Amino acid sequence: MLNKFAKLLLILTSLAPIALTYGVNRWSQHADTYGAVAWLGAGVLLVVICMWVLHHITHNGQTQRLDITSFERDNRSAIDFLLVYLLPFFNNKDIGVDGDYWTMGFVALMIVIVFMHKGNFEFNPVLGIFGYHFYTVQIHDGFTSVVISRTELPRRKIDISTVELAPGLYLHKEK
Repeated sequence: MLNKFAKLLLILTSLAPIALTYGVNRWSQHADTYGAVAWLGAGVLLVVICMWVLHHITHNGQTQRLDITSFERDNRSAIDFLLVYLLPFFNNKDIGVDGDYWTMGFVALMIVIVFMHKGNFEFNPVLGIFGYHFYTVQIHDGFTSVVISRTELPRRKIDISTVELAPGLYLHKEK
């Protein structure tokens, strides 16, 4: 299972789309080239950190077998992403916060706190961008969990190798 620092890093990386969106917005308005580059750089850095954390977990995490009896693909996070991340950018005519970094920082902090408290690691759009799929699975003992996998799981009973990210959340350790 992830330690608190790794959990925090993985949650922070879910803010990459906000940084990238704000950077593109600043760039398109020709308002602040250096600020735009800084926001774009922060977004790219968060994406790189996300991929590094997943790589590290996959190669160094304790492997656990999951005997999946049934599952379904879970695409709800895409709608959640649009509502939580992008809606605040449409509150004014310029689609931005016009230099109010304290407000933007506060919103980002609230998102991180809620995600840490709820353990919503599957609410990370960066994972979807890199081809990860989210599955709600039922394992042999009747518990329901979430599995994050880069490969499509076959439509039958399956036994897979995973790494536990948090209680009830597993990363498929592919060969």
